[in-house]
Parts: sequence; C-alpha cells; structure tokens
Amino acid sequence: MKIVVAPDKFKGSLSGKEFCRAVEAGFLRAFPNAEILKVPLADGGDGTIEVLEEQIPEGKRSIEVLDPLMRKIRASYLFDFGSKTAFVEMAEASGMRLLTQGDQNCYHTTSYGTGQLIRDALEQGAEKVVLGIGGSATNDAGIGMAAALGYLFLDKNGKELIPVGKNLSHIRYIVAEKVNPLLYEARFEVACDVTNPLFGPNGSAYVYGPQKGASKKEIELLDAGLRNMARLWKDHFGLEVAEVPGSGAAGGMGAGALVFLGAKLRSGIELVMALLDLDNKLQGA
Repeated sequence: MKIVVAPDKFKGSLSGKEFCRAVEAGFLRAFPNAEILKVPLADGGDGTIEVLEEQIPEGKRSIEVLDPLMRKIRASYLFDFGSKTAFVEMAEASGMRLLTQGDQNCYHTTSYGTGQLIRDALEQGAEKVVLGIGGSATNDAGIGMAAALGYLFLDKNGKELIPVGKNLSHIRYIVAEKVNPLLYEARFEVACDVTNPLFGPNGSAYVYGPQKGASKKEIELLDAGLRNMARLWKDHFGLEVAEVPGSGAAGGMGAGALVFLGAKLRSGIELVMALLDLDNKLQGA
C-alpha cells in the first residue's frame, strides 16, 4: 500500500513537515508495511523555501537585507546552479512574521529587502526567478523591491521618496535609467493564489490592510496611492495592470512584479506541485 501525505502547513500550529510525520506515525500503526511518501506543500507564502529546500539541498543562500521597517536582518533564498533558477520567498525579507504585533502597519513598511534578495540572485547568475509573495507585511505596490533593483521614485519637486506605502500618493515620476541591467536578462514567475485587483473595495488596501495593521484612514490613503501608481504605470510604461487578477496580491506586489519585473503570475500551489513533481509521486497511491 502506498500512501501520499501532501499537506500545506497548518498555520500557527504545525508545519507541513511536522504534519507529515504525525500522520505517518498514525498510518504505520494501522498499516505497518505501508509505503508512506511525505510531500509537504506550500502556496508561495511563508514556508515555501522550507518545502523546496529538500529538492535543492545545497542551494540555500543567506545574505544581509533590510526588513519591512528597514532594519538589518539576514534572509535566505534558494539557488539551483544547475538550472540557474532562484526561489525567493517574500516573507523571508518582507514578511509579517518579522514584525511584532505592535510594529505591524503596512502604511510604513517596504518590500526593499525582497528586491535585495532578487538582486543577489541575479548577481549569482540566475536566469529565472520564482517569487513567492504570500505572508507579506507591505502595501507598497512593489516600489521597495523596485528601488533595490535601481528604480527611483520622485515627488513633484524631483526629490527621491522612501519606498514605503505612505509615499505611494506622493510619487509623480518613475526613473528607470539606473535599473540593474541583469533584470532584463532573467525571467520571472510569481507564485500567487490571490485574485484581488489592485485597488477598490476588493483591492489590496481595503481587503488586506486591516490585517496588516493599517487604520481606516491609512487604508483610504493607501488605496489612493495604489490608484496613483496605476496611473503612473500607464503613463510611464503604457501598462494597465490594476484589473489583472492577482495584481492586488501582497500589497500590490502582484502588479509591481508585472510592471517592474515583466513577471508572469501563476497559481502558487500549482507551481509548487509542479516543482515537486507531485503528479508522478501520486502514481500508484
């Protein structure tokens, strides 16, 4: 008898690996001769790197980055030298789990650290980057990530702005002249299982802002900032992404990845299942 145990994590209680071990022990009591195949899954959010690490056991790389409040921390990503593919988890550098409850407020946070992880992966020779965007602490439309890759965001007076959520409404110009040239040599896929648009009642700020510590007034300002970014992206790049399903994921990182990285949005769980070759592992179960 072959049994495949393939859960996502049980957030706040068990990791996918811990769940697999517990279920395996139970099955073996009843079926001592069973073949138990443990395949913990993830959907692109926090825990994705841990799940994929067994596939790339020597690929973990740790560097110093800035957390959502621009404090120095160490964060990790996976790099497969064989396929020249990097697996970056936004939660590692820009996640809610990095902040105390009192520090959580997406009006003041940035995705800059995620951009630093991507930049390092590109410098290591990555030709493809898979970015998981679940578990974020931000609502900055990806401008923090973009700033780490060389984009500049200026106000009406031409002054550079700190890339945090509260400054989205103040941006008037996007400067791309100093963007890291390696950005144009890589392909990007974003693991995303959220289908929210960028702004509006079902958008990023109104749906997820309260979970990330923003007040009612701050949520209104963040939503206005996301609308401003949509206008700027159309003016600067000729791109209209606000209504793309998933553009509102991770505080607008879905839209930011489409614009700044030229990324494709893919179902997180489907992407991880494909990377783990789950269909073949299910054969004979």
